[in-house]
Amino acid sequence: MNESLNVVEYFENTLIAKNKQIVEETLDSLIKSAGVNEEKNKETVAEIDRLDDVISKINSASSQKKTFLVLCFILLPLIFIWLPLYFHAKNKHNALLSAEGAQDVSEVIAKRDKEVKTAYEQVNPLLNLIQTKLIMDIIEKTTGFIKFDDFLSEVNKKEFAPKISFNDNESVQSCLSLSLFKNAAVIIKKLEMSTYMHTWYGTASYRDSKGNTSTRMISTSLPAPKFSYETTVAIKNDIAESLNFNNYDKAKKLLPLEVREFNKRFPCWRNDEAQFRMLFTVLAQEEMLKVLDVNNDFIMEKDGKITTVTDTSSALDNNKPDRHRVKEYLRKGNDEFMSWNNSDNSPKISLSATNVYHYDLATIKENFIQLNESAFKDIYYMISPIIVFPAYQHFGKNKPLTEKDWPSEYYIEGIINDGTNIEYIKPNINTQHIIKVSFVKDEGKCAKYNIECKGYHAYRDVIYQQGGSINVIRFSLRSNNHVLYVIKMTKKCNEILVDQEINQKVYKSILSKVPSFIEAKINNNFAYVVSSKPLTPVLLTKITSSLHV
Repeated sequence: MNESLNVVEYFENTLIAKNKQIVEETLDSLIKSAGVNEEKNKETVAEIDRLDDVISKINSASSQKKTFLVLCFILLPLIFIWLPLYFHAKNKHNALLSAEGAQDVSEVIAKRDKEVKTAYEQVNPLLNLIQTKLIMDIIEKTTGFIKFDDFLSEVNKKEFAPKISFNDNESVQSCLSLSLFKNAAVIIKKLEMSTYMHTWYGTASYRDSKGNTSTRMISTSLPAPKFSYETTVAIKNDIAESLNFNNYDKAKKLLPLEVREFNKRFPCWRNDEAQFRMLFTVLAQEEMLKVLDVNNDFIMEKDGKITTVTDTSSALDNNKPDRHRVKEYLRKGNDEFMSWNNSDNSPKISLSATNVYHYDLATIKENFIQLNESAFKDIYYMISPIIVFPAYQHFGKNKPLTEKDWPSEYYIEGIINDGTNIEYIKPNINTQHIIKVSFVKDEGKCAKYNIECKGYHAYRDVIYQQGGSINVIRFSLRSNNHVLYVIKMTKKCNEILVDQEINQKVYKSILSKVPSFIEAKINNNFAYVVSSKPLTPVLLTKITSSLHV
């Protein structure tokens, strides 16, 4: 595919339009196959919107009524002003309820909930057809050179070791296994938890040399958590296998390449000049410059057969809370510190079909188009620095999955991190957190893992020193542990239906019998069942049988 060598131009002039066309055609085909009645859904959604507006007005009138009644008692001499306003709000409140044939706002809410249920029933046939694999298929059909695996297996994970590995304070947020021009590749997004010294300030009183009382600034430094996201794409190729290079180490002297601008904008340390030039042909140099015009927030490294590109838009050193946010935490008494310094600017790389979930067909369409557009764009720009090499485009050897392969710990960790149940982090963690998954044992029909959630409990304190005080926030490291069972399903399961219906049908029935049950997820016909305590085979069977379509 010679045209694909023009990486950026091919994307902007051909692939974007092609992807949009395939997405629209796929969506039209899905709606037709599902038999969704668009007009009926429009009517139902319009009724939901109307009831939402009514509920908002009822609540507003109720709030005004209470406020004016309180003012009548507090400002008794001005009761002639507040009392008419009270009766006006009361009459408005009663009129709104009467128009809906209701005695209380809860009846209107129940009416609204019934309409929402009807709307979901109208679009469920469509939601059943939208799977994560469908998003992957669209990208594959658009490019022709990107192929996705169902998951990153243990076998494929070893292909990238030790270049793709994580310590105890790094957690995989998402993981994609794929091939690029038949080269085995992986895209992994991680969250790193570390600490830094945060400086807190206060004031102290003192007497100057003349005996006058004055104030001075005092300070203290305490450890605080720091969280940073990072997305990396890695590719394996046998070409120039003894070559090592990167664009972050500065070499004193580099032999200039043919394209002068490339030498200035992308200087690379390398250990083998001949092999480096074999990869960076004139065409590759020119294409890399075009990539840098679109995205230059990355570092690139080749170590033997593995080449990696890491997004640097969420640099760790820049990820600290600004002073205004710190003041808000100290002033307002907010007990939740989830956004202490949780800044995520790196690519989302989300292909989850649950992102389209809604009861409004029009919203489903918008979400579906937006999901496909953003997923394709994020993935393409991440891989673009790698696919500039003609050698990688023509000499790939992809390693296919086998039926015996199971998801790797990295992949499982990404699944568990996607839409984490709040029960993971209660009750002693109120900051951002990381989740680590580790294999325990093979139990025949399923594999057992341990889930460790690590984060901090933040609390306010006052430090008295040098005749003054400093308001501070202290952070104490905490952790929770849960049990995870990964089960290969023998029947078809629908990931969206699990997200939608499990709270209503499965969770309630299982929670009454199994109090330790927390969450169940479906991905590529594997069930992920989380519990606070180990489950018996009988209980596992009951849970997984509830997930079948």
